[in-house]
Amino acid sequence: MDKCKIISLRENPEYLKRAIDFYSLKWNVPRDIYEDSMTISLTTQSPLPRWFLMLKEDEIIGSYGLITNDVISRQDLWPWLCAVYIEEKERGKALSSKLLEHGRIEAAKLGYSKVYLCTDHIGLYEKYGWSHFGFGYLRSGTKVRLYENEAIKTKSSELAYIAIREANKHFHGNCMGSTTNLHPLADLFPYTETWTIDSWDNCWCSAFVFYCLRLCGYELPVKPEGDFEANFGGCTTWAKWSKLPEVDNFISPTGTPQIGDIVLFQNVYNGKSPDHIGILINFSNEWVETAEGNFNNVSAIVKRPKETVYGYIRLGEYV
Repeated sequence: MDKCKIISLRENPEYLKRAIDFYSLKWNVPRDIYEDSMTISLTTQSPLPRWFLMLKEDEIIGSYGLITNDVISRQDLWPWLCAVYIEEKERGKALSSKLLEHGRIEAAKLGYSKVYLCTDHIGLYEKYGWSHFGFGYLRSGTKVRLYENEAIKTKSSELAYIAIREANKHFHGNCMGSTTNLHPLADLFPYTETWTIDSWDNCWCSAFVFYCLRLCGYELPVKPEGDFEANFGGCTTWAKWSKLPEVDNFISPTGTPQIGDIVLFQNVYNGKSPDHIGILINFSNEWVETAEGNFNNVSAIVKRPKETVYGYIRLGEYV
């Protein structure tokens, strides 16, 4: 089977015009509808919509989208996997199953536990593990079958989900008249007579990343073996460790990031390289968005230009 790949339009905006033309032609939908939705999808802060293309070399041969509603009566459910399409000349190669699986993985990355679709086909989606659970109605009044399936969590998507959840718990050091609540993070590292809970103020971004990794099931030691002055509570340790030949999971800032990567930043905190760290939850060609600790001594979701990226660390299934 010829090698194909699935790309996100949000991450590859240069395909916008071709994507609009493709979807509009294949689904006989006015071009303005797709143009509006796809253009918005490139920059929206909302998780949806998301649009995807299957490429064979540089030819578009397939597509699907994740949207809030497929113009259907069941507006209590989302996301909907829509516009699943494979060119006729490419059918019979199990490519539609790859689109369906990819959609379930992407849904998990966005924090969803289930995915839905509507269709008039009987017996098709059951072959791929989708369950028929009822009926709905299109705007035209047409009755359609509704299907659901579990989102597929990868280690990386789970890490991104955990990082968002934990960042939104508003961890903080001693600031704004409030006493630190960093014990869940700080207690993972050794204390000494001179290093106490208060010592973590304004220097706990790495501790937040390590804490999220532990919650995700990664079993990294507090301090890597070898010639390291500091433990994983320091950004420089992450950078040095990731470049070790036996680890080799450092990716240059010009590489293609993935949701769930650890992002090392430069010149955003104290002018050093690296000087800050977070967990990637979203990105475009121009910016990265991370869930992180120690943003002005609090946890937060932060967007920065890609020029501030020192590099990425991709743990994958590393344990």
